[in-house]
Formats: sequence, structure tokens, C-alpha cells
Amino acid sequence: MLKVNNKKTINNLVKSSLKTYKMRSVFTLITIVLSVSLIAGLTFMSSAIQQSKLKELAIRQHVIYHEVNQEQMMNLEHEPQIAYSKVIKKGQSFEKDDYILIPSYIEQNNAPMIALDILEGYYPQQANEVLVYDQMLIKMGLEPRAGESLSITYLDGTVEEYVVSGLLEAEATNVFSLYFSKEYAMNGSQLKHIPFDLTAQIVDAQNMEKEAFLSVIRNIGAEYGIERKNINENDAFVRMLAYSFTEGASIVLATVVILMVSVLVIYSIFYISISERTRQIGQLRTIGMTKKQIKKMVRKEGSILSLIGSTIGIAIGALFAFSIKPEGFAWSNFISYTLFILIANYITVQISIAKSAKLAASISPIEATRISGYEVQVEAKKTKCIQRKLSPLSLSMIAARGNRKKSMMTMISLGLAGIVFMCAGSFISAIDEEKFSRQGWFGLGEYIIQIASNAAKVNTHGEMGVKVNNPLNNSLVSTIQAIEGVEEVIEMQTLSVSYSYGEYMEKDVVAPFSESDVPLLSAYLQTGSVDYERMVQNKELIIVHNEMVKEIFGWEFKLGDTVTLQWFDGEKERADTFTIGAILEPTNKLYHNPEMFKLAYNAGWFMIPQDLLQQMMMPEFNLNTRMIISCEDGWDVEDSIELKIVELTKDNPLLTLSRLKNTMEHHKQQFNMTYTTFMGAALFVIAFSIINLLNTLISNTMARKREFACIGALGATNKQIKTMIWGEALYFALINIGVTLTLGTMSGYGVVKFANWNGITYLDYQFPWHYLIGYSLFVLVVTIVLSSSIAKIMGKKSLVERLREAD
Repeated sequence: MLKVNNKKTINNLVKSSLKTYKMRSVFTLITIVLSVSLIAGLTFMSSAIQQSKLKELAIRQHVIYHEVNQEQMMNLEHEPQIAYSKVIKKGQSFEKDDYILIPSYIEQNNAPMIALDILEGYYPQQANEVLVYDQMLIKMGLEPRAGESLSITYLDGTVEEYVVSGLLEAEATNVFSLYFSKEYAMNGSQLKHIPFDLTAQIVDAQNMEKEAFLSVIRNIGAEYGIERKNINENDAFVRMLAYSFTEGASIVLATVVILMVSVLVIYSIFYISISERTRQIGQLRTIGMTKKQIKKMVRKEGSILSLIGSTIGIAIGALFAFSIKPEGFAWSNFISYTLFILIANYITVQISIAKSAKLAASISPIEATRISGYEVQVEAKKTKCIQRKLSPLSLSMIAARGNRKKSMMTMISLGLAGIVFMCAGSFISAIDEEKFSRQGWFGLGEYIIQIASNAAKVNTHGEMGVKVNNPLNNSLVSTIQAIEGVEEVIEMQTLSVSYSYGEYMEKDVVAPFSESDVPLLSAYLQTGSVDYERMVQNKELIIVHNEMVKEIFGWEFKLGDTVTLQWFDGEKERADTFTIGAILEPTNKLYHNPEMFKLAYNAGWFMIPQDLLQQMMMPEFNLNTRMIISCEDGWDVEDSIELKIVELTKDNPLLTLSRLKNTMEHHKQQFNMTYTTFMGAALFVIAFSIINLLNTLISNTMARKREFACIGALGATNKQIKTMIWGEALYFALINIGVTLTLGTMSGYGVVKFANWNGITYLDYQFPWHYLIGYSLFVLVVTIVLSSSIAKIMGKKSLVERLREAD
């Protein structure tokens, strides 16, 4: 008799079982390794991405408080919620020869933000010292060394002499900052009239949620009298905070799905294993093993397999993730995520084998003596069929349906794999790469020519100063329109303004609308009305993107209020007051209509009647900001068209050219990663189902050894027995293909439509024929190969040997 508390005996039985039932152990291990490696890979990759961003953002500011005075600076520097702060200044950029210079000042303290890696020398301490880039000195024809003297002429004609206190190494760029001392920042001609900005890092900000972080920085600003418009959060840092929650939720969801699939496969494997071990378990019960000990033995088997499989899976996932992003490794994250995965997988395995452990414990000694090692107890079912037509195929169908529970588990596993694969295939097939790249101005054409931002920065009147002699003139339009293959040249106009609304003063752009646009605008009104003549006579404007104003500034424009605009009319600065005559609906509604998108996407907060805008400018002033060129053959145009467009713009520093072809090429890499991710997840699920199918086929064949031996004794050939094994496998394969075609198609369609409903507009559902055909062929081939292999192994034994084994 076994002693109740003899743990050593149970451990020995567990070890013996793991060695004896190698097929069960191997299949379970493969399932655990697959699931854990996928979960670990996703988790560690997400952690590595977040950690690398944290390391990068650790040396960057979380927020900038603009235009702070001396009192505010002192208060902010002693604010307990601010971990580090650094005062900076940036002056007016200006062009010298073929490069741009920007006068700047950065406070030197122990704060990690905006740290300068000085190659030689030191940061300026005197008013006549400057820290510069080595490449800038080379462009000026000077020797790149500390102690060199240089002379700089500014936009206002001021000429100043400096001594180079130190050198910085420049990347390939034409924009260079000139770093001055604190004394120069306070009294120097180029910086003294510019207010200070204060960059700051917030205590424990990386552990905050997005809204909590924004609330903290805005409350700090409000406490010290800093206007909300002067509080500029680091968008990259804010996105990282939102990323943590969104990405974390996605990974948890993916983990749950993967573990659910694992539950099905592991449950099926252990259920079949227990059924095969009925006689052995009955013998253990006969010699005194209790139900509790039987359960403990089965659970211990699962625990050992879980530990081994999880360790291997975690190692694979970690190797994958950290080989791609080694800079994202952190011991604290690695240990915490490893523990989470180990515990999650342990619980999954225990849930998977709970039913099997209960089944094993319920086997009585008497019941076990009546059952052979591979038989499964099946409740007899009455049938109305008086006689059946028997053939190898019909016998295989009867066998496949014989154990409904085991067959159902296999079919659920296979069907789930097909559904997941069809969802992935439907999503990938629905992606329109060109449509994705055409979001924005490329939706109207294949080439965009616009005024260069650098040119606008160095002009006294900014972009409006460049437009005085606008390079986007009628001559350029006519020349491009004359190119063979060019279908249309769309001119987009804007007016750069400074606006005052109550106590708020900001910069923005105004876009025009014509009288023919009134019906379209009227269809998208949130409040007010659009009467073209009235708006021209009464100097009224339309507000666009008002919900974004609320998000950014905390207030919104009101119907009937007045807004003061200041602008350069081509000759002098002007100002006037305008009334808000209408407010459009939220942006997401406007962008559903292509024509409305064209109007609204061009605007800042304001739209003004075309005739009123012309009255605001000097006669014949050209307000073109960009030109969008569409070609007859779309983006896949002949090189000759592109060469001619490039030729017209390449030597003009006032213009920049963007091409749809380049944008699509850039996005292609992003889509390749998406395709790999989706199909990788689907292939993991398919691997689970194949393991389950193989386990089912092998166990069914073993359970039917007596049947095959008896049929062989009655005259059945090896070919007929092979057909029976094939038939049973094909039964599962055909049901899987049917489920994939029906439920998989519906699920895939639902995934695409759900994505459309959530604003992913570049998905157009296309039935994934090639994925369905490929999957169906794969399932059939794998099924035939597996069943043929099993039949071949059986065929190696003689009929006499099989009859002896059956006995």
C-alpha cells in the first residue's frame, strides 16, 4: 500500500509518467514554449521600446514654460514637483551664405536636458565668447579650433566680434546654433529683448497617466501666473504616457487570447493522456493511492512541464526582443515581466489540466480493469440506422465522431486557428498602402511644392515676406501644367496672422473660401450661418477645429465674439477686427468629405471669404503657400514628369518638393512590420492547432489498434487501413476549412469594418482569396503528411504483432 504522505513515491511516479508518455510531454512542452515565447516576445519588446524611449526622454524636457520672468524662474526652480529645470533663450534665426544661424543660450547646470557635448574648450562665460559647431567655422573659411576669432553680421546690420570658447561636432546640416554666455543672454543685442523659457522635468512623471501629467504641469503654471498658451508639453513624452496604457492593454488582450488557445490545446492533450492511462491509474488506485494523490500527481506533471516550457519560452522571447532593442533592457522590468509570465502560464496550465486531474481521480479500480490502455469511455448512443454501408471512409467517419468531446476540442482548436488566420489575412488584404500614404495633401496629387520653412524663418516677415516675390507664381503654374502627363495643378492659399482673442495672443494661418463653397460649408455648420455677401461686408470669419482649440488652450471661440488679426499685406503691417459668423462641426466629421477636407485642412482656426481676403492684401499679391500636382497616371508616372518637376525646383532654396512615391516607400517598411506581426500571431495559433491535430490523430490511432488488427485479420489491406486513417484526418481538415470559410470570413469582415468605424480609413475590405486558398492547401497537405506518417509507422508491424499488442 502507498503511504498517504509519501511525497517521494508521487515524485517518482511523476518522473516515470513524463518519461513514459513522451508524446504527451513533448506536445505540451511545444505548446507552452510557443505560447510563452510569443507572450514574452510581445511583452519584452514593448518593455524594450518603452524603456529605450524613457532613456532617450530622460535627457529631454517634459515641459517648456515660455516667456517666464525672473520671479517666475526663481519660483519654478524651487517648485517641489519639478525635478530639474534649465533656462534657455533662442533668438531670431538668419541666413548667411547657404546656411542658417540661430543665436541661443542654455543654462549650464546638472539638469540632464539639452546637454551639450563639447569637443574642445568650454561653454562661454564672457559676453564676447561663443560656442560653435566645427562645420560652421569650416563653412566660414576659418580653422575649427577654440580661440579662433570670428565676425558675424546680423539681420539688423549689427556686426559683432567673438572669440570661440569651444567647439561642438555637427551632423550633416545647414542649420547651426550659436551658444552665448548668460551675460550675453541678459545684455547682448540679439538676445536681451527675448524672454527666457524654462525647460523642466517633472518628479515621477514617467509613472503618471497622460491626463494626470497634463494637470500637474498646467497647475504649476497657473500657480505662478504662466498663461496656458505658454505651457508647452513635450508631445513625445505625452505620447509615451498614452502608449503605456494603450500598448499595455493590447498586450494583455493578446496574452489572454494566446493563453486561451493554450488552454484548449493543453486540455485536449492531457484529457487524451488521462484516457490512455486509465488502466495504469486504476492500478494505482488498487494499491491504495487516494483521489487526492492522483490529482496531485497530475497537477505536478503539469507544473514541471509549465516550468520547463516557460523557461525556454521566456529565453526565446527575451533573445528576440533584446537582440532587436538591446538598449531597452532593464533588470527590474525583465524580472517583473518574467514573474508575471511564469505565474500566468502556471495558472493557465493548472486550469487546462484541472478537468483531466478530476477525471483521473474519478477512475475506480474495477472500472479500469475493463478498459484497455488506449480505450476511451464513450457513452453508447442509440441509432435509427438498421444497417450501415461499411467502407474504409465510412468507418473513419464513425471513428472521428465516436469520441465527441475529443473531436470537438480538436475542431475548436483548428477552427480558432482558421478564424485568427482569416482575420489577419482580411486585415492585411484590406490595407491600401497608397490610400494610407495619400492621407493629407497627397490625397489631391502626387507632388507637393511649397515654400521652404527655413526660407520663412530667416525672412523678417516670415512666410509672408517670401510671398512678396512668391516663387509659387503663375509662371511656375503654367510651366508645370504644360508638362505632358500632368492633369491638374491645385493652388492652396493661406495668410499668416497674429490674432488676439480676449486676453490671448497667438499666431496662426487664415484660409480663404469662395462663394461656390457656401453650400458645402452650410452642410457642416455647428452654429451660426454662412452668407457670403454678409460676411464680406461685415468682416466675418468662420471658426474651424474649435474642439482642438479647447484641447490645446482650455477655451474655445464663441459665436458673435470678435477676433483681432494682424498681418503683413505685402507692404506694411496691418490690423483689423473680425466677427465670428459661424463655427464648423468637429474635425473628424469635416474630413469625411474630400471637398470639405480640402478647405478645412488648409485652414488654421480661421476661414475668410476670398473677396474679403483680397481686400486685406496689396493688389495682385500672391498668397500661394503650396501647389499640389496630380498626374494622369497617378503616382506610378513616367520618370520624365518627375525629372521636369525636380528640375524646376531643385535650384530654388525658397521651395521644397515632396513626392508621394517617396512617402509610400517610407511607409512600406512600416507595413512590412505590420504584416509580419499579424501573420506571426496567426502562425503561432496554427502551430497550436497542428499540435492538437497530431496529438488527436496519434491517440485515436493508438486507441484503435485493436480495431485495425481485427479488421486486418478479416482481410483488410494495409492500403484500406491507411485510407481509414486518412479519412479521419481529412474529416477534421474539411471541417476546419468550412469553419475558416464561414466564421473566418465573417470575423475578418467584422475586424475591417470595426477598424473603419474607429477611424482607420485606409482599409477597404477585400476577400482574401489567396490567404484562404493557401491556408486550405496547407491544412490538407499537413493533414495528409501527418496521417500518412502515422499509417506508415503502423504498417511497419506485421499483423501478428498488431494482434498480440491488441491483446
